[in-house]
Amino acid sequence: MDLTNELITHPVFGKGKVISQENTRITIQFAKEIGIKQFIYPDAFEKFLNMCNLAAAQSLLADLSSKKQQIELQQQAE
Repeated sequence: MDLTNELITHPVFGKGKVISQENTRITIQFAKEIGIKQFIYPDAFEKFLNMCNLAAAQSLLADLSSKKQQIELQQQAE
């Protein structure tokens, strides 16, 4: 799921806009005094980031669920 240009909120940094996304990283532009911050994708959405767009948020929850299932399967295989 491409989140580029989506608006997000962070409890400390406030509102921001996703400016780029890679497989495991997401880069967000916050207000000028805060600047650009990078987060681990999709993990940061469990604790720090919230999507402003509800449709995007639902899709993101599916990504998080899928990642958790993959981790559980890997742990069971070990």
